[in-house]
Amino acid sequence: MTTRPTAVSKHGTPSFGCASRAHMLPSGWPILVSGGVADLEVPSQRRPFRLSLPTSYGAPASRPPPLLLAFHGHGGAMNASDVFHAHGLVNGYIVASPLGFDDNGTALTSWNGVGTVASPGPNGRTCYDPTNAFAGMCYRSCGSCADSCWWTTCEDSVAQVRMLLDELSRALCFDTSSVFASGVSNGGMFLYELARSDLANAFAGFMPVVGSPHWGFNDGPARAPVPFFGTWGREDTTIPSVPNLYAPGHPGDPDATLDTSYRPLSQGGWLFTSARAVSSRWALANGCDGASANASSATPRTGCADGDQACEIARVNGADCEYWRTGCASGASVLACLHPGGHSLPTWVPAAHWAFMEAHLGGRRSSKQMPQEPALVSLLTMPSALGATGTGAATAAAGSTAPNAAAAIGPSLNTWWHWLSAVAAIGPSSNTWWHWLSAVALFAAVLGIGFRMAHDGCKPRTSRTPDDAMVSACELPTPSLPSLKIPQQAVKSQQGSARAGGAWLPGVAKERCGGFAEELFQSLLERGSG
Repeated sequence: MTTRPTAVSKHGTPSFGCASRAHMLPSGWPILVSGGVADLEVPSQRRPFRLSLPTSYGAPASRPPPLLLAFHGHGGAMNASDVFHAHGLVNGYIVASPLGFDDNGTALTSWNGVGTVASPGPNGRTCYDPTNAFAGMCYRSCGSCADSCWWTTCEDSVAQVRMLLDELSRALCFDTSSVFASGVSNGGMFLYELARSDLANAFAGFMPVVGSPHWGFNDGPARAPVPFFGTWGREDTTIPSVPNLYAPGHPGDPDATLDTSYRPLSQGGWLFTSARAVSSRWALANGCDGASANASSATPRTGCADGDQACEIARVNGADCEYWRTGCASGASVLACLHPGGHSLPTWVPAAHWAFMEAHLGGRRSSKQMPQEPALVSLLTMPSALGATGTGAATAAAGSTAPNAAAAIGPSLNTWWHWLSAVAAIGPSSNTWWHWLSAVALFAAVLGIGFRMAHDGCKPRTSRTPDDAMVSACELPTPSLPSLKIPQQAVKSQQGSARAGGAWLPGVAKERCGGFAEELFQSLLERGSG
């Protein structure tokens, strides 16, 4: 697991799309202007997705915006996440809401994960179905189902998200250390599958709503610590939040809940994990005090921790919350709230999720899982690429041999100092003449930043930082986002300034680049001196 250098992590970890000043998108992509919402069908993706760019997208800022992936429920559509798109537009974060597989229109859209197509599981069948009433739920993509408890697609939903992240990281500018996931119902269940998959480290936090793993699949995150904010309905009968041992067919496990939304109760339902068992298992993985593998012995704190704005938003809207914060590794807190309703998405959730995201920006523990352009060595990510010394690290950062890497970098970045920085990154990092030549090249590269900024109209100024220290700063040129005529069949634009839940949180300010060149220069000098 690698550690990001301070000079880069302070400003986020830019995606590959940040390297293009004009944000030129791949073939088949329209260019979406800031403040816009569009439904996209991109050639590299098997399923469409809805995308929104905040009104502040492309404005000068100290770090790229966060990204939120929002997942709909069983049978849902991309517009099921419109409340998140509306909130992101005015609060400064990108939102992408993909469409789950529907087996070529033969079934309801859905997400595969945490036992939806893995019954019988570790604890046996994941549903109570005495009359075999659920057998018709088997999806065509599954071929044949092992029992009647299977109820979603058998397509690889994790692979779908991996492809989407790869596409977004190449096409858009966002902070890859601040990618969050939210989902409702089956979409919320799917977050647990993402958290236990090899894609887990791509996310800085998970925020499921009225969604829990099936009974027997409460594994917690595969790569802890990672922040967690779960919301359940106190009156939910579809995915109950608390054990309902009275229900016919309940296995008697105090950590289990039984879906009782079907009538009569004797007809059966699906088995899930209680909210306390889910949050306690997550807190245990994060190393939090008071966590336990058994929900009955867990000792979370009730109410809201000081300064936890996400919890306060939930509380003032009638939710009962408990949390784990002390002892949690890397500040990866766990928050669980029960809202007073049923199987629904409360209107306050987008604001609460944004408060949670703001509290954990840059929380992704490793950059290894986020798809990256293999041959890119941009100055924006140079310290991260050079994170280790030695020929192997430099070669891995370049992703190729020196000629191939230079060829890939040249056309994309098209400035002489990018060529020099590429040569410096590819060369050996040892006490040899090449090491000193690399240092000289890096020095020249940093000087190139100044010339490039001057060429683009950067205006030096003096500003005051939050700690009241005077620093030299400059405004980076705003990337241009040219308007294109988008084919109607590829995108349905929805321009506007919709607002949702903005009263709690201020909009994102247009920040300065605050000493980035100085910190980068110092970082490169330290690496050059060995």
